Amino acid sequence: MRRRSKGRGRVAAATFGSVLGLMAGLAPLAVDRSAAQAPDAPPAAARPALAPVGGGSAVTTVVLALPPGVTDADLSAIPDRYVNEPLPPSFRVPLRVRGVAAVASAEPPFAITWTEGGLAYLLTSRARTIAQLVDLASRLR
Repeated sequence: MRRRSKGRGRVAAATFGSVLGLMAGLAPLAVDRSAAQAPDAPPAAARPALAPVGGGSAVTTVVLALPPGVTDADLSAIPDRYVNEPLPPSFRVPLRVRGVAAVASAEPPFAITWTEGGLAYLLTSRARTIAQLVDLASRLR
């Protein structure tokens, strides 16, 4: 059985290190060149926040907000396509919010969740009841 020499392993390691160093050194040049080839792309701040998955024009989405002065409730919203986890077991009270089906938690802290206009909303409060949260949700704009 033949044995490899130690020198041959060192040559392979040196070659691999040189190639890796060359790739790391040239990577910024490749990124700069690809950015320079797309001058028609709008800056990131000017791009629409939501766009259809299949391409096409941007989708105009209005995100609801709490009325001014409401400090004892929190409103969260995310695109409904990202909501794929089951609700906690405490969410077991079906109701209607803003004309759509919703679910509320039966235990404090009270919360209601619903989907409207492609967004999933979660309205929570430690100080308000479910009825007060539904009333607050009807005043969202």
